[in-house]
Amino acid sequence: MVVDFAFAQESRLRAPLYAAVHILVWIVLVALLGAHVWSGQLRQAEDEFQLHAATLHREMSARLEASEAVLAGVVVFLQVHDPEVDAPLRHFSRELLPRFPHIYQVVVGGNAIVSVPSGLEDKVQQVGQGAAEANNLSPSEMPITFTEPSRVDSRIKTGGTFGTLTLRGAVEQAAQRGSVVASRPFALRYGDLAYALVHPLESANGAEGEGGFVLLKIRAKDLLPADDRLLDGTRVALRYEPDNNESGTLLLVGREWREPGWVGRYLFPMLRFNGTFDAPSQPFSLVVERQLGWELLATPSLITAALAGVLGLALVIAYTRLRLRQEEISRRSAQRLYWLANYDTLTGLPNRNLLQDRLQQALSRARRHNYRVAVLFCDLDGFKAVNDTAGHEVGDRLLVTVAKRLQASLRDQDTVGRLSGDEFVVVLEDVTDRNAAERVVEELQRSLDEGISIDEFDFMVSASIGLALYPDDGKEADALLRRADYAMYSRKHPDWVAPPDACQ
Repeated sequence: MVVDFAFAQESRLRAPLYAAVHILVWIVLVALLGAHVWSGQLRQAEDEFQLHAATLHREMSARLEASEAVLAGVVVFLQVHDPEVDAPLRHFSRELLPRFPHIYQVVVGGNAIVSVPSGLEDKVQQVGQGAAEANNLSPSEMPITFTEPSRVDSRIKTGGTFGTLTLRGAVEQAAQRGSVVASRPFALRYGDLAYALVHPLESANGAEGEGGFVLLKIRAKDLLPADDRLLDGTRVALRYEPDNNESGTLLLVGREWREPGWVGRYLFPMLRFNGTFDAPSQPFSLVVERQLGWELLATPSLITAALAGVLGLALVIAYTRLRLRQEEISRRSAQRLYWLANYDTLTGLPNRNLLQDRLQQALSRARRHNYRVAVLFCDLDGFKAVNDTAGHEVGDRLLVTVAKRLQASLRDQDTVGRLSGDEFVVVLEDVTDRNAAERVVEELQRSLDEGISIDEFDFMVSASIGLALYPDDGKEADALLRRADYAMYSRKHPDWVAPPDACQ
């Protein structure tokens, strides 16, 4: 029999609360773990990027310094060898170039450098990377005496002259300054960007620049390491930024990244590195950027954290189920204890304890609403003979049948309980008068007069029922039970004389 009482109901309400609290704790712990791992991955990615960018900067700086060293080496070589014989210089150049793959071409110009025509200086300032050939200049102005390799760019070849304003301006500037000068970026024959590093040569009389020049053409993309050495999502940019207030020119761009989308941009930061080089003759700046993306989520730490979260959820679910099962066991145990303490184990009817409580509640309601309550005390006649002739098991089954018939004859608001043995008590609420209570007594008697068959035994059951009415026969529960008991005994034994307190 399931009993709905306050403790059991409270226990049932606590069960989903436990589950919600456990899930909430799991969510908080997973969020903290995820934030810790996420911040650690970001720091690791930042450190990796800074190290990678610093390595790129260091390698590129070494290549720029190597370019100046090679240029100086060619100048010294020309000073100690006969410039009219190009075989030693060509051999020397062929030994150098494979060691420095970013140097695209070695060029040597003769001493037939004339003054820059009027307006040329302004044109040099206006022409940017990939300047077109200036066909309005005379081919005899800047003769070329040596190139290695000799066929990499048809615009600069032995016996020819310069045909671009960019290179002419750099040669002229180097001659004027008497020092190494880097040209603005320009396009090679096949579209690759490059710049020239120019060193003026002294003439026989010691005049700087009048003895010609040495020029190294440096292909920009060869300054960078191979793409497979760049981190995923990394972009490298090298800018030419002269110190004469000219706007910078983008010289090269490394690997482009794929845009991560607005969610990725919100979740993943952009890492950036800016660096300059200690080479005044080569005014370049390096910018390295990396857009972090979803590949960061595939790291072992995040995978481990995700697995830990799933394992934690499984543990939370298992713990919650265990806790709920314990709560259910406790609830059922409490229900069982309550039932044993308040219900008759044989018939399932309220016992003396619960019957007293129901009667007290009925009297309280009667006082508030000013109506009557009837208490019926019922005792079976001749029940001892049933036990003696048919056995106690049949007697118990008879009591169960009597209990069911009594319940079936009452309203839902009324209570029937078993005190002990063959004694039953009925509490009738909201009774109009004594006659109404007597009619209920008659109805109970009729329900028992129908006879009861158990196995091979047929019983004609009768009962003696006493009646007490609130407030006519008493105002307290004990007084009403005592009066009903006396009334029952008087009906069972008509010659019995009630004690003096029967009317109290």
